[in-house]
Amino acid sequence: MADFLPFFIIVANLYFFLYLIYFFMPPLIKKFLPANSTRHLPVSVIIAARNEKKHLEKFLPEILEQQYPQFEVILINDGSSDGTLQYLQEQQKNYPAKLKIISIQSPEGNKKNALNAAIRKASHEVLLFTDADCRPAGPHWIEKMTSHFSESAIRIVLGYGKYEPRKGFLNGLIRFDTLLTALQYSGYALRGMPYMGVGRNLAYRKSLFIETNGFSSHNQIRSGDDDLFVNRNATSQNTTVCLHPDAHTISVPKTSWKQWIRQKRRHITTAPHYRIRHKLSLAGFAMTYTTVFLTLSYGLIMGSFLWISIALLNLTLFGVLLYLFGRQLNDTIPAGMIFVSIPTWIIFQILIFVLNLTDKPVQWK
Repeated sequence: MADFLPFFIIVANLYFFLYLIYFFMPPLIKKFLPANSTRHLPVSVIIAARNEKKHLEKFLPEILEQQYPQFEVILINDGSSDGTLQYLQEQQKNYPAKLKIISIQSPEGNKKNALNAAIRKASHEVLLFTDADCRPAGPHWIEKMTSHFSESAIRIVLGYGKYEPRKGFLNGLIRFDTLLTALQYSGYALRGMPYMGVGRNLAYRKSLFIETNGFSSHNQIRSGDDDLFVNRNATSQNTTVCLHPDAHTISVPKTSWKQWIRQKRRHITTAPHYRIRHKLSLAGFAMTYTTVFLTLSYGLIMGSFLWISIALLNLTLFGVLLYLFGRQLNDTIPAGMIFVSIPTWIIFQILIFVLNLTDKPVQWK
């Protein structure tokens, strides 16, 4: 066992290093410019809302006032009891040609029911999804996110949904986690292995949804309206990434640890349903970043300069790549916050995994 340990540590750390270079470098090299196109395809923007009146009052006008020639906004009111429907009805008087309202009661607490209802009612081929607690980064969000559909082969566009920067360690950790997730899924997509997107900022063609029977293959899973749909249907030929700063959405972050952990637990429940190659690759990353952290701990305990150096090299590379990616997206996290977040994030990943083994979260709201 003692002879095997150094070999395992070296292999795991080498895998982690090569993983970072292979998957994390492409998004840093690529310039995320919107596609050059004068073709503005009609777009249906889809938002599902349950008791989101206070957020809709802030952010819905920014979506309705987008500078784009032809679009509609479909708002699904899913069993709200906070005055959401009344607010939407008032807004519809101001935007009768743009705002469509659908009211449903989804007793199962499954967001996919709400989105299914909206997609059926969508008038246009290009569907652009966001959440009720999100606002577009600017007036050209629709234009930038959908410009890639001018290429006939493109059927899915993966966008970036960042969080508002606020004071406090939790906010820094949330933004770290969001940035890492984006770096990972954009890197995979650029390597021809798209595996997920985020529903805060995601676009795809209605025809693709219909041809693939939408969410039917995973409708029994409460989460996954975004990442599982992409995982089932994205290919190296039909998927692209749009991370241009004007194409971002900005979300309201959770303000308590309990809320954030609950959200993360719900998101992680979809990972076991990914394609085998994605599960193996992501599991390898999870195992090796844990090993790198343990390598550092082991080196400190044993007083081994070699193991400490190997671990610090990998963790430094990890942090530098994340920092540079944040700068590229105009979503910079202070370098010190990134390096403090790395071990904290690893600990929480393990904690959430253990919690989900015994008690799975079931509702999107």
